[in-house]
Amino acid sequence: MVNKKFYIFLIILKSLLLEASDTPYIFDIINKEQGLSSNAVSSIQQDSRGFLWLGTKSGLNYYDGYEFKVFHNDPFNDNSLAHDLVQTLYIDKDDTVWAGTYNGISRLDIATEKFTNYVYNSEDENSISNPIVTGLDRDNFGNLWIATLGGLNRLNLETGKIVRYLNNPEDSTSLMNNVVRSVMVDSKNRVWIGNLSGLDLYNPTTDSFIHYPYIEGIENGLPSPNVMKIIERGEDILYIGTWGGGVTKFNIKTDTYTNFPTLDNRIYTLNFDNNGFLWAGSWGGGISIIDVDSGNIKQLSSTKNLAGGISSDTIYSLFQDNTGIFWIGTNGGGLNKLNYQKQQLNFLTYNSEEKEGLSSGKIDVIFKGKNDNLWLSIYNEGLNIYNPKTKKVKHYRQDNKDPNSISSNIIGDIYEDSIGRIWLATNDGLNIYNPDKDNFEKFTDSFIKEQGISDTYTKIAEDKENNLWIGTYFNGLLKMDLDLKNIKHYNNLSDNLTREIVVRENGDIWIGTNRGLNKYNPETNDFTHYFLDKTDIKGINNNNIRSIIEDSNKHLWIGTLGGGVMRYNDSDNTFTHFTTNNGLSSNYVMSMAETNDNQIWIGTMNGVSIINILTYEIDTITKEDGLVDMEMSEGILVDKNKVYLGSFDTLSLFEKSEKIINKYSPLVYIKSVKLGNKLVPGLNPYTDKTKMEVDYADARYITFNFVGLSYLHPLKTEYSYKLEGFDKKWSKRDPRNFALYTNLSPGRYRLLVKAVNNDNVWSYKEAQLEIVIKPPFWKTWWAYLLYIIIILVFIYLLFGFKAGMDRRKRLLELEIINKKNIDLSIRDPLTGIYNRRYLKQRFDIEIEACIVYGTPISTLMLDIDNFKIFNDTHGHLAGDKCLISVVKAVQKVLNRPDDSFVRYGGEEFCILLPRTDLEGAKIIAENIRKSVEETGIVTVSIGVYTKIPVSTDVSNKLIKCADEALYLAKKRGKNRFEIGG
Repeated sequence: MVNKKFYIFLIILKSLLLEASDTPYIFDIINKEQGLSSNAVSSIQQDSRGFLWLGTKSGLNYYDGYEFKVFHNDPFNDNSLAHDLVQTLYIDKDDTVWAGTYNGISRLDIATEKFTNYVYNSEDENSISNPIVTGLDRDNFGNLWIATLGGLNRLNLETGKIVRYLNNPEDSTSLMNNVVRSVMVDSKNRVWIGNLSGLDLYNPTTDSFIHYPYIEGIENGLPSPNVMKIIERGEDILYIGTWGGGVTKFNIKTDTYTNFPTLDNRIYTLNFDNNGFLWAGSWGGGISIIDVDSGNIKQLSSTKNLAGGISSDTIYSLFQDNTGIFWIGTNGGGLNKLNYQKQQLNFLTYNSEEKEGLSSGKIDVIFKGKNDNLWLSIYNEGLNIYNPKTKKVKHYRQDNKDPNSISSNIIGDIYEDSIGRIWLATNDGLNIYNPDKDNFEKFTDSFIKEQGISDTYTKIAEDKENNLWIGTYFNGLLKMDLDLKNIKHYNNLSDNLTREIVVRENGDIWIGTNRGLNKYNPETNDFTHYFLDKTDIKGINNNNIRSIIEDSNKHLWIGTLGGGVMRYNDSDNTFTHFTTNNGLSSNYVMSMAETNDNQIWIGTMNGVSIINILTYEIDTITKEDGLVDMEMSEGILVDKNKVYLGSFDTLSLFEKSEKIINKYSPLVYIKSVKLGNKLVPGLNPYTDKTKMEVDYADARYITFNFVGLSYLHPLKTEYSYKLEGFDKKWSKRDPRNFALYTNLSPGRYRLLVKAVNNDNVWSYKEAQLEIVIKPPFWKTWWAYLLYIIIILVFIYLLFGFKAGMDRRKRLLELEIINKKNIDLSIRDPLTGIYNRRYLKQRFDIEIEACIVYGTPISTLMLDIDNFKIFNDTHGHLAGDKCLISVVKAVQKVLNRPDDSFVRYGGEEFCILLPRTDLEGAKIIAENIRKSVEETGIVTVSIGVYTKIPVSTDVSNKLIKCADEALYLAKKRGKNRFEIGG
């Protein structure tokens, strides 16, 4: 009878379970690598300001999306956490955090970061009844209810008095069992207790309990005596998680129970999401997501071994925050965050244990064949054909013993011609697929042999006249009719290594090569070549062409290996460039394809970029969005609303659908302020401090750290700030969540900070902090009074001594002249910029600042190429104008107030870039080089040197290293920059 019931249960359960693919859930995993103190997360709560609090097996964690602050037990500090193993959390409306630990409960005052502890004391009846706390909740009468493994406790928060409730075998109205696993106060202020004998309801009138015990064998009752979790959903409806009995719905009014079967009935925790689904976390069987109306269940487990799945099947805690993000605490797998904007992108991945799975290697070509089969060229591993019905991969490899195998394991292209033949362009000839025999025939032709054309083929396309155009690796192009008879050879391309062939709607054929772009006009039988010309900013910007497509608006797009993407403008035969400066994820483009919503998807060496062909806005897809590998290969395919992307060992699939917008504006707070390296005490998001005073001596370096709470994609949150009284406008959007100000003058300032999330939703309220920098003693009112007295005495003495007055007057005039000369001495009179004397002063200050903060400083030495020849040819007046033009060109690039640009001597200049790493310095150097080159007058060579300075570093040392790099740039051809070692 038992076996029969068990099988019936399995049949019902299987019929209720939803397929995993129906509604994919993608999770981000946050663990110790990101700073979490333990991968066992027992409790999750959120305070009124939006910060998350996590109880773990190794301390209490405070999380803002960027970093964790961890509170640990200190045995020598009574105001520290009572125990590092935090089992449960409760947060009051006033943001008081209550932590239930393995040594009682701890009350945290967040503003002061001090704990008050209530611990078990066997000799004190006013202490809690057991050290191990399993549950916390608060009623409307100011009582905190405490579940422990040794009874229930009620703490009066006003008096601090604790009342214990224990099982008394002689009292039928006492607690049923002392092992209490959960306590919950419902919307009617009723206190429900889950223990190892069932469910108890506290009766405040009699100070006793009403029992709902587990009774074995009855249909309408608890399925297990072990009640682990109780939650309320609607009036008089409870959902109960039990150990050994799964989930049950308890209708209090009708006293009826509805049980929900789960794959693992050891339910540890429960929570409803905003869609009304009940999430049941089990102790080893993952999560059951229950539609309580239909009874359907979706199972989540970690056994699928897919990126984006939950990290552990042992579920400790479940929580949904105020922005709708669902969080899962696991025992051993860290914290899991449900990212509702992510997709499961790794459609196929290499697995060494799968014989009928994807081969290992780079996916160079993706082609859709008949029956929706996907043909995949795997570099040096031949051909994979994926059958979506069987979800199996068939492998085709070169076999010397089989003349009908593919002729090479390196396949450059897969193409289906207009009469249905499928061609493979390989490193050892052209192959034609025979669908009847499921094998390949190698195409041979006497003309090709006579011409000595190599068998290494790269691309295939078909023109309007049904001619096949075939690209080779060494010998240019072949043109062949569909009868495979008339073959013509073209070897007059810009380079004979053909990378791409595209036939445009107007009949023109565009060919991308390893060295230049080519356009073939079939009417005139002529080729037009396009090469990089550094003097033509509207020409192509890179010769290495990797991808060409024509979009639905008849515009041609060209992807390059190093120059980003170009759009060809037919009207004036020019090119518009899109690079990393415009938001492209990388200038190294591997593949491109257009979708049906006016977007071009671009696979790069650093993720995927998407260009809107109407607005030219650029979006990116990174690992934050679910990409497994950021380095894309040449393989790309658009199939209706699907985009397939190839990389090493992975075929990613992005199914385009209406994007779920992150509509929640970030909550912005000023987290902390540092004066130099010293943290300002008592200033955090909980103190509500809106004003701070700073001594003038401490105002040399002020760092403001802020945070915009946006947990969905925290690293994509950007900030803009403004220091009123100093900044004239808001700073540009930047993902860095800090601002540094140096040498602020005495006075009143107000810092304003705002944030914008990944979907361009700005914070509705700015964080504000007023800063008062107190003047030094020599600028106080009494100091000014003293100055007035001194001046009056001085005037009196002047009037008293006529001769002395005249002498002092002359000295004063000389002093004024001297001050003007000093100002002139630090500025170059020709260009108006600072000179070498000013550089020495500024350099020492910036080196000291970088030493304090451990940030890099970059030095650029710049010299005008062939300036002496220019001077000798055009005269000194033209030379002066040239110097001024160069200065203006450089100033266009330098837009940060902290950057220093000085004339070092003659035609040599020095640029100081504080807090700039090597990558930033390289970008600025290249932009300066281009800016000067665009003047059309002269070019410049630049030496770049970047270092995080130490106390022994001096300005001359850094300038010398940059100067050596400048010499190297001159030596290697000028009009370039080099990096100093």
